[in-house]
Amino acid sequence: MTISLEPGSQEHRLYQRDAHTLAAFGRVYYHADELVHVAEQQLAQLSVSDRTRRFAWQVRELHEATECLYAVHDDWLTVRAALPESARPGTAAYEEPLAESYAEAWHYLDQWAIHGQALFAVNALAERQSRAAAPRAVAAPPAPAAAAAVRR
Repeated sequence: MTISLEPGSQEHRLYQRDAHTLAAFGRVYYHADELVHVAEQQLAQLSVSDRTRRFAWQVRELHEATECLYAVHDDWLTVRAALPESARPGTAAYEEPLAESYAEAWHYLDQWAIHGQALFAVNALAERQSRAAAPRAVAAPPAPAAAAAVRR
């Protein structure tokens, strides 16, 4: 499949959108699986409610999207390794398969844009529950008068 990456073409605009979206996600990309794992662990500790069920669904969507993003990246690395030596960034032989990879990643990045806030919400619920369950410092009752007299 040949993609026209001529400036101004629809494919070029989509390529730029996909590239910019992936770049924006880059700070999260390398830790996405850990973030999802922590949210899954936190959800397991929360009481079941309509809210936590919704968050659980969103976290499952993020889990799946993360696995797919990593698979798309692995596929790109395989494709890139098989490119001829003349295929360098800026050449059609390089940019076209890269654009296909970006296009394949788009849906999974969109899932993160849609559901990513659930990670913050789950964390907030887990922190709130943790604070509510934490033992509170209780002041010791005063010593009985008889015990105080013995200590003197």
